Amino acid sequence: MLATRGEAGIDSMPPTEAGPLRTAEQVAAAAAVGVSVVEFLDHPDGLVVNGIELRRDLAAAIRRHQPEVVIGSNYRDRWGESGRPRRREVRISVLTSLIYVTRLVI
Repeated sequence: MLATRGEAGIDSMPPTEAGPLRTAEQVAAAAAVGVSVVEFLDHPDGLVVNGIELRRDLAAAIRRHQPEVVIGSNYRDRWGESGRPRRREVRISVLTSLIYVTRLVI
């Protein structure tokens, strides 16, 4: 599951071209490791915020897929490249959504 389609991720390409390319890359990468279902939540790339909409969509997807394991980014505020604001927003939302769905205590 991905929050965006990565449409803002290629500086030299307009979002209308980058989004489909990034989507195809993610689907291919997932297939390479045996993942058959890739869900995109379609939040706008580069504008993702840790808000109720993202947490609602993440929690719904977690309930829908009922994963045994959730792999995400480091949720702390320090970690090199992943310290980018939009990535921090997503990883905090993932953790919060897991707490909502599972009643996880950290």
